[in-house]
Amino acid sequence: MSDDMENFSNELDSIINNLSKLEFSKKEEASHQLLESSARLTSLSNQLLGQIKNN
Repeated sequence: MSDDMENFSNELDSIINNLSKLEFSKKEEASHQLLESSARLTSLSNQLLGQIKNN
């Protein structure tokens, strides 16, 4: 696996791990974590699309 793909995989694993730990009883904190995870997923998606275009 290339370094880029390994980094993408690690980032995705980290996002999934963070989402799995959400405590919806703490609404404000959960909302913040969901927004952060959404931003990270968007960034990851854009990076992957860039890699596809460059290859």
